[in-house]
Amino acid sequence: MKMFRLTPWPRYIFEPNGLEKHLGREAATIGKKALLVIGQGSVRKYGYLDRAVSSLRDSGVDFVLFEGVEPNPKHTTANRGGQLAREEGCDHVIALGGGSVMDAAKGMAVVAATGDDVWDYAYHGPGSKLATKALPLIAVPTTAATGSEVNTGAVITNLDVKEKVAIVGPAIMPAVTIWDPSLTLSIPPRLTALGGVDILCHTIEPFIASGNEFEPSDGIAASIIRTVMQVVPKVMEKPNDIELRSWLAWASSLGISMFHRAGRSGSLAMHWFEHVLSAHYDNIAHAEGLAALLPSWLRMASNYTPQRFEKLFFYINGRKGTADDLIEQVEKWLQNIGLRLRLRELGVDRNSLELLAEDVVKVYSWGVKEAIGGHTLSRDEVLSVLEDAF
Repeated sequence: MKMFRLTPWPRYIFEPNGLEKHLGREAATIGKKALLVIGQGSVRKYGYLDRAVSSLRDSGVDFVLFEGVEPNPKHTTANRGGQLAREEGCDHVIALGGGSVMDAAKGMAVVAATGDDVWDYAYHGPGSKLATKALPLIAVPTTAATGSEVNTGAVITNLDVKEKVAIVGPAIMPAVTIWDPSLTLSIPPRLTALGGVDILCHTIEPFIASGNEFEPSDGIAASIIRTVMQVVPKVMEKPNDIELRSWLAWASSLGISMFHRAGRSGSLAMHWFEHVLSAHYDNIAHAEGLAALLPSWLRMASNYTPQRFEKLFFYINGRKGTADDLIEQVEKWLQNIGLRLRLRELGVDRNSLELLAEDVVKVYSWGVKEAIGGHTLSRDEVLSVLEDAF
């Protein structure tokens, strides 16, 4: 096994219909005035904003609203929000929304505390500036997907340089996470499916890429993968099933965690492919890019870790199978939930594939190093995945 460290989690509260009960009370223990960050309309449309505001007011917590965080949040958005928090004297940040809102709010918390440009913290490998100072953050996720509610990273896009990378540091781990699965009941089937793809990829990528085994972590990963593949189609058919929604919500937090990677290697290299993709094609949703890339990435990875495919297939199905069997199963699952996508269907120009491959190995040179079973991915291998996914 490999040495590992576990970063302390937030104070973590998981309760269906618990938003009003917990948000104001937890915010009042942290500060007196919050920057309340939301997206482009859904939390207002479904009444979640009103519920949050009511809870804050009942607890005597003042707030300033920042509305309009976009998918693939921009560094300029994080900078604007952070400066607003500084001007208004906010002493903490509340993120009410999906992964983009939580990531943008983390960037805002850094800018508010330091006055720096958030892009100063863009992670380009060892030696990058880490976020060690930020306003305390409360995360209230409304989608089961990214797991940003429990990690020390935030993915930010800079369209000026066409890069999408993380800012990283201990200061942006949320101080408190309030997971109310009832907030996911309004999510339509396609977005539910996309969230499931993100959870799946957070878990299956490092499992497949690992160069060693560590049974306790392998078992946790397999449980998450099996849960997502079984539950997502059911939730799409029964969107109001709070029990199944709760399973996905918990899987979202576990999927990004170190609990299923502890003691073994395993990278998120395919995620870096997608980050480059949506940095150049900002209209592509993160999970759409993942769904288009996943089968092709698995085919490439099977050349290096076929034993990991066989192990995962057995975990999921209780019988022996090959790497090809697992890949076929994943492809059928994607097709079943309406996400067997191709890059060309997402508007990608074939002529841009070489540039994308070059950016993967340049921007994420640290991420492709020893990425799959100790093997370092080459530009040509990255290009082969993109071409196969086209």
